[in-house]
Amino acid sequence: MIADVVHEVIGHGGTCLALGNKITLLGSVYFRSTPTSALTDAGGPLANLAAGLIVCGVMALKCPRSPLAALLMLSVAAYNLFWFCGTLVQSGFSNEGDWIEPLRVLHLESLHESALLAFGITFYLVSARLIAVRLLQVTRVLPEFPVREACVIAFTGAAMAAVLAGLCYRPDRWQGAVQGGLEMVSSLPVLLIDGYTKTERRYQVSRAFSILALLAAMLLVVFCLTLGEGLATT
Repeated sequence: MIADVVHEVIGHGGTCLALGNKITLLGSVYFRSTPTSALTDAGGPLANLAAGLIVCGVMALKCPRSPLAALLMLSVAAYNLFWFCGTLVQSGFSNEGDWIEPLRVLHLESLHESALLAFGITFYLVSARLIAVRLLQVTRVLPEFPVREACVIAFTGAAMAAVLAGLCYRPDRWQGAVQGGLEMVSSLPVLLIDGYTKTERRYQVSRAFSILALLAAMLLVVFCLTLGEGLATT
């Protein structure tokens, strides 16, 4: 949800308003504005890139000693960075998405497929390295915390939330759910990064995790009823 808000609300929406344009649809999987703008299109993924790098930078300065904070920061960094990478690859494959209009404005249409795919793959590798370094950092500070299991659970929950939010998009619930699921595909590398360590000791789930789970469920309801359904203006 955080990466989605960064992409759609802060990135696309913030850029649109900064340019003095009007938002006509703001949702978890769709954004539309009038007039359209290459800067607005690029604003979404660039916001993800900035958010991911900022969180990685903060973790590099001081790794949180709270498992809850560590998992949250790892997730925010990973999903934002991989979402940025996914937009590059998606635009390169499909000739659609956030990067097509910016390349057209720069008169680089003929290079879009090869350039976007090359940049996307390169950024995936760089992002995976950044997250792997942060994972190693967390496992050294919190050797008993089962980072792999926590990340798998977090990814599963995020994927279910993305599809559920997409199902709330009234004009086309099925397509919204598919789009929500596809957005999570870009973050699959988070499950494949080398940097996890195994722990033999059973980790005791703290009360803070239970409170976070309840808070996340409440936020998901709000998210689905707002961005999930889509905030449209006329």
